[in-house]
Amino acid sequence: MNAGQNSSDDRPRGSVGGRRKFWARLEPELQWILVQAGSRRFYGEGEVLMRDGDQGTWFAVLTFGIVKVVGHGANGTTVIAHRYKDDVIGELAVAGSKVRMATVSAITKVGTLRIEADRLRRIGEQHPPILWAMLAVLADRATESDEYRIEADTAPLVRAARALVRRLERDGHPTAAGMTVDICSQEEFGAIAGTSRATVGRLLQSLRVNGVLTTSRGQITVHDVAALRHAAELTR
Repeated sequence: MNAGQNSSDDRPRGSVGGRRKFWARLEPELQWILVQAGSRRFYGEGEVLMRDGDQGTWFAVLTFGIVKVVGHGANGTTVIAHRYKDDVIGELAVAGSKVRMATVSAITKVGTLRIEADRLRRIGEQHPPILWAMLAVLADRATESDEYRIEADTAPLVRAARALVRRLERDGHPTAAGMTVDICSQEEFGAIAGTSRATVGRLLQSLRVNGVLTTSRGQITVHDVAALRHAAELTR
């Protein structure tokens, strides 16, 4: 059953808005231009797509699968983000820094549409909306990063709940039971949210007991979005 077939009783209570992914921001004719300009690449589970410190001569759009973005610092490595189908990766190096600032590796089998930076520049001159879409993604990700920093002093359970709301907004898809999203692992999700695996576990347990969501092998299905937003102390 797809989203259009759900009855009003089957839909999750509350609404989910969200920031649109790169591919969703493009009209079909612009998508086709990029498809013609790019090449298909496929990666196995655990394979590295991009490595910190490499030259950023290309970017990619995920056509299926999930990757994780890992930052490297003085205190070791940290999972910064998960990216999913229709997300763009490697855009920051292509847009300005020229050098990769993180390592991207496949959590599952992954398909990509790879486009060289010089081709993007030529296409962008002819079709500016493609560059505007890229800029919008960069702005969204900068805003999300700021939100996480601002919330650093927020109670851990609230911080984890807000991270789950964001994940649902960006990557959730409707099912007969509600809105479902992959978090891959509680440990990595906790790292992205700036909290611990234990905190994520406590949050999910509390929401399960209250019928807000169910979990299964790295997947979360939210049945009551309004209740999740309440746990995240979000009023808008």
